Amino acid sequence: MGGFEFMAEQGRALTGDVTFSKDTVTVPAGGVRNVTVTVTLSAEDKAWIREHFENGIYVEGFVYLNDENGVDLSLPFLGFYGDWTQAPVFDTAFWYDNSFFSYAPANGLPEGNEYYNILWTDLGGSDWVLGMNPYTGAVLGADGKIVYDPAHNSVSPNGDGILDGIEEIYLSLMRNAKTLTFTYTVDGEVVYEESIGNASKTSYRSAYGQIVPWIYSWYGRGFYDFADLPSGTEVILTIKGAVDYADGGDHELVIPITVDTKGPELIKVTELPQENGSHYLVIEASDEVDLAFAQLTNTAGTRVFGQTATFETTGDGTKTVTFDITDMGTEFVIALCDYAANESYYALTYLHLRRGRQPA
Repeated sequence: MGGFEFMAEQGRALTGDVTFSKDTVTVPAGGVRNVTVTVTLSAEDKAWIREHFENGIYVEGFVYLNDENGVDLSLPFLGFYGDWTQAPVFDTAFWYDNSFFSYAPANGLPEGNEYYNILWTDLGGSDWVLGMNPYTGAVLGADGKIVYDPAHNSVSPNGDGILDGIEEIYLSLMRNAKTLTFTYTVDGEVVYEESIGNASKTSYRSAYGQIVPWIYSWYGRGFYDFADLPSGTEVILTIKGAVDYADGGDHELVIPITVDTKGPELIKVTELPQENGSHYLVIEASDEVDLAFAQLTNTAGTRVFGQTATFETTGDGTKTVTFDITDMGTEFVIALCDYAANESYYALTYLHLRRGRQPA
């Protein structure tokens, strides 16, 4: 279906060999006899399993003991072909996937099992998700997917209650984990680490009447405090899940987070009068993470002349945006906002036919 394969609720007969250590056995009343049964998959069986089950699959069946004079007996067996640690601990769906915001999936297929892996933050009393534009919310790009860049994951730990840090973590676990380890590093050095044992997979909870993910605050000792880190620091959060077998497998979520407590900086304003009488302002700005939103208003803030979350990028990495100010007056305020909800406001004065004015 759509280039994806799904498991049918029916078995597939295998063609391997079954051998017994004894062809016949006599067990006296009250006695015990041991018979070793060896099941060997054929090369065809193995190739088919590897093609259709990249993480391995169960092999099961029955061993029959046929009694010449009495009651036949059967004994079920269950094995696993593959690497037991390979099947993923974490579901594939994240907070920036379409379905989380009630958009249709870009490829028409479910993006996750039931819940999503989510890093929650606070947007002035309401929940928000890390890295999403706090001024526009979730928007779809040309490819039909929600616009998201992990480089926009940023927090502003200034105590204003807006994107100060991580407020909650939901994990959608596909299987039980012996341990979940949360490691925060700066320049390769561990600054905070916590390991939590016996994490159960995402499951239905009748008390809530819904599927409930693994929720950090129910088990963790406390979220990492970004407050002591200087603005511009990049923190890498690695969440590692280990199953209770061998080395636990390679199951990681790696999430970059930048500390950003500085508002965007206005670099330059260029006036562009046109021969047809139209007039434009070209705003050039920069930010430690990225510019998320810009809005041009009158000085009282009562009229919005233009706003955008789309910018052009210059050769040196700054962002530019052009506003049409024809017949809008001469005094303006430009608001520049970033992904950590830091905001900067600049008063601008437009004078006809003068170019390249610096920020007022």
